[in-house]
Amino acid sequence: MGKGKIIKKLRLDHDMTQEELAKKLNTTKQTIYKYENDVITNIPADKIKSMAEIFGVSPVEIMGLSNIGVPAAHGIPILGTICAGDGVYTEQNFDGYFFVDHSIKADCCLYVHGDSMIEAGIMDGDIAFLKKDTDITDGDICGVVLRDSNEAVLKKLYRSGDHLILQPCNSSYTPIVEKPENIHIVGEMVGVYHKTK
Repeated sequence: MGKGKIIKKLRLDHDMTQEELAKKLNTTKQTIYKYENDVITNIPADKIKSMAEIFGVSPVEIMGLSNIGVPAAHGIPILGTICAGDGVYTEQNFDGYFFVDHSIKADCCLYVHGDSMIEAGIMDGDIAFLKKDTDITDGDICGVVLRDSNEAVLKKLYRSGDHLILQPCNSSYTPIVEKPENIHIVGEMVGVYHKTK
């Protein structure tokens, strides 16, 4: 399938008109028509990237290359920042997509801020991948929101009687002890992306 048909299919799958897509891409309805009908075949790279983010797919998929040996990828929404340190307010701002192989089963990802999880190999500036999971077991690393302060933290989760213990992985930090009703579990961490530079 050519780029034009792929773009049209993705647009229709997202119940979007040519005019709506044009507005998101800061272009015209006529240009979208030309993309979809292969009148314009050399689509600028920034437009391909933007369409991939809008549709939650890999740029490779839009270019029709995923069926010729290039692994297909999917976009995981980046939803802001989570604290691994002294505390930061949760930022639930959609910040685009992080494209990964389909083997990564995550529902969202967040930027890590702080060093309270360094002994678990999670560093400041990393991206943590979270999967919504109702079957959390002791010792799982979870993204958690403290309801009273709206603070989002990344910690190991343990149960102790009628309390939950949020355990950092850095001996410089002390655990957080809360009642279950004061905590919203965003999800279990299923992976982390380390920036090399």
